[in-house]
Amino acid sequence: MDKVASIIFCLKNREKFTYRYLKFCNKFNYKHKLYILKEPDTDLNFNKLSLNFDFEVFELTKKIKGMADIFFNLNFFLENYENFEHKYCHFVEDDNFVFPSSLDEINNTMQNNSNIDGMIGKAFLHDKFGSILNHYNLPYLNYDDPFKRLLKYNKVGGLTYYSVFRTEKFMFICNKVKKLKDDNLCEVLFNYIAALTMNIVKCQSIFLAREYPRPKVYNIPSAEDWITSKFITNSIKNFIDIYTDLCIKTNLNISPNEIFNLSIKHYLGIRFNNKVNKFDINKKLKLFFNRTYYNLNKDVKLYIDNIKNFENIL
Repeated sequence: MDKVASIIFCLKNREKFTYRYLKFCNKFNYKHKLYILKEPDTDLNFNKLSLNFDFEVFELTKKIKGMADIFFNLNFFLENYENFEHKYCHFVEDDNFVFPSSLDEINNTMQNNSNIDGMIGKAFLHDKFGSILNHYNLPYLNYDDPFKRLLKYNKVGGLTYYSVFRTEKFMFICNKVKKLKDDNLCEVLFNYIAALTMNIVKCQSIFLAREYPRPKVYNIPSAEDWITSKFITNSIKNFIDIYTDLCIKTNLNISPNEIFNLSIKHYLGIRFNNKVNKFDINKKLKLFFNRTYYNLNKDVKLYIDNIKNFENIL
């Protein structure tokens, strides 16, 4: 079986989350390959761990300040690591967890379906105490028509960069995204490039556990701080240039104005639209059923039980 490459960053003062991820890989019989991109001056001691899976450490030379640095280093790693020969790969944040059983399913499905560029599965949010908060939306965009994928993405939203991609497809996106210095727009550009160019299919397994709230390094700044940042004007221009060029190469027969409206303008509308959350009984019922669904899954139960005993698994 070909191994999926999982790529995680070990960040200074967040080493405990790297240890937690490694211990979870042990508990869930992880059969793939984990690459740890280690920030300078991190204290990562493997002697206190007994790991039963394949992993390698790649030493970074600069500190990670946000998502722009993460995408830049993902691209650098994939372009320069000589022994990286995996067909499929994905990025995972240190306090999340991708269930190995979903990687097994994705690996088998993608090997037998060359038209699939990426895959994603079900996901849920939990707090640091192990309480499941809700279902977490991850977009799958299973259309051959790029315009339909783009419209679907604008309807459902969510992060495409958690998907497992064919390695060359993931590298293609990271190579474009690395040109932006803005942490917020890096994420947005990744999502929109994936929507435009990738056929992303949903797997049946529970894929991702995501801890909430998010730490600053993985989180986008507030709307007010973001729109006044020194990189914003140049990043928006670069975003439009990169995305317009891709739309033309994809033979998407729409005007530059439509491209702007369907991408950056659409995102800005969401980012600055502050709606009041009113009580909705249907939302409350959906929340109840979502929590029940995940609480009844045996893999989720094992994961949550260990989150509740976080310190004991280190």
